[in-house]
Amino acid sequence: MLLIKYYLLLPLAKSFKLFSLKSSGEMSQGFHQELIRVQDDFSLSIEDYLAQEPKLEDPLQLKKILVSPFSRVFLAVPDIWLRSIKTKLPLTDSEKVKSLAALALASEISHLTPDQVCYRHTVDAHEENRWQLDVTTAPKLIYDFVQALLPKASRFHGLVSAKDCNDLLFNQNDAVSLACLYKLTIRPSNEQEAYVPFYARPSLILICLAFISQLALLYSYESEKHILAVAQMNLAQAQANSVSLASIQLNPSAKVAKEVMQSLTEEIRIDSIISEDNVAWLGLTLDSKYLLSAFPIWQSKWQGYTFTLMDEWLQPIDVSTLNLQQPTMRTRSVLNVVIQIQKQ
Repeated sequence: MLLIKYYLLLPLAKSFKLFSLKSSGEMSQGFHQELIRVQDDFSLSIEDYLAQEPKLEDPLQLKKILVSPFSRVFLAVPDIWLRSIKTKLPLTDSEKVKSLAALALASEISHLTPDQVCYRHTVDAHEENRWQLDVTTAPKLIYDFVQALLPKASRFHGLVSAKDCNDLLFNQNDAVSLACLYKLTIRPSNEQEAYVPFYARPSLILICLAFISQLALLYSYESEKHILAVAQMNLAQAQANSVSLASIQLNPSAKVAKEVMQSLTEEIRIDSIISEDNVAWLGLTLDSKYLLSAFPIWQSKWQGYTFTLMDEWLQPIDVSTLNLQQPTMRTRSVLNVVIQIQKQ
């Protein structure tokens, strides 16, 4: 999405450093070298690295960045912190079956209970009516450590292999959307698209292993309709784009943002709707003439709310400066803006 800003944390010797992600042609050479170092030269285990109690570099700047609800932070991790496995499953359209099998495998190969692992899985059709299931897993303690370290835990979206990051950002011939990071993310089970609840029982691992060996039998009564899988994929996409219709109704400012959105003409493009802490942000792409005429109307109609006009970097814009006779970056005909709405 236009307004979303992506950031990558890299584990350095005794600290975490934040880098802003852009297209490969714009990334600094220093960042690429650090990413290669994490990929190829990192030798400490997770336990040994965390024993050093690493801190955030420039925490004040990081706090300033994470104030924005459009920020997305990922942690690049070396392959020595990850474990992977491939197996085959009987053919099924049930996302629940696939996710449950992936979590069981992640728990098995990491020798941890399901609530102590982060994982990512992909499923591809294979010959002989079987699925190819690929699972990558990491201990959840590194996820919890970084989440607790960040001033805004909700901005943290998971772990990504440093090798996958390098391939995505520097080894692609064509431009790739940074939103592809979501597909590479390693996260806890309670943040997976198809969440499967687990209960803390001593026999849990044995149950999971028995489940894998009996998948063929389970398939006969566990298959679900294809429409459920489509609905889950649509929901996951909506969450990845931070366009949560449920969040629109969390506070009065969000309801006003929804009413503003519904009043727009068809020519206006809605880039994002975000609600947080009694404030709503509405990202729009629109003609400056329309903005000049509509903005005072919004302020007059909803007098109990403060409307703040911002550019795509969330810097305030004075409406009086939007003069078409003075073409600048802020006064061009088509604008990318954010309308911040807050109850007075």
